[in-house]
Amino acid sequence: MYNFIKIFNKAALRTFLCLILVCVLTGCSGTQAEKSTSEKKSGKRSLALHQEMSAGNEAPDFSAKLNNGETFSLSDAKGQVILLNFWATWCNNCVKEMPAIEKLYEEYGDQITIIGVNVGEDKDTVDTFIEAKNYSFPIAYDTDSEISNLYPSAGIPYTVIIGKDGLVTETFLGAKDADSQYTKLRRALKEAYEAN
Repeated sequence: MYNFIKIFNKAALRTFLCLILVCVLTGCSGTQAEKSTSEKKSGKRSLALHQEMSAGNEAPDFSAKLNNGETFSLSDAKGQVILLNFWATWCNNCVKEMPAIEKLYEEYGDQITIIGVNVGEDKDTVDTFIEAKNYSFPIAYDTDSEISNLYPSAGIPYTVIIGKDGLVTETFLGAKDADSQYTKLRRALKEAYEAN
């Protein structure tokens, strides 16, 4: 009887651990279905594990060291439209989306503030990745996930568009590819820029 219980407990534990692993990989890799605040307005239910930012929420202030050596403070950028993109090098969908962020940065220049926020990785990993990919948009180091904790989501990539008034206008969770993300993000930035 003891051996049966021991075998059952091991099997149950393995099943439980596999379920947790699947949930973690699905949420963190950004493979979850894309969601935006416009979908929330349409009445679709959120699958988020945390309370994400919604349109009209005040964007929490933070300061972070950037890969270009400068320090960025969200409050200093008030009056500009801001795109915050939360990502990591190990996240496949984040990597797929990044050319869209770079294209938007090149297109808008100083008109809009674009900041990539690397979640939980060390500076060397981030710098090596950015250098290899030759991206020029600024990256904030969030090694302890303090910034991402202010902007909770069910996974990454997670993009938050902030209006000139410091309020969130739209959010995007997940990404399929750079081209479709570019179209969606460009529309959201244009709407936020033309507001007020």
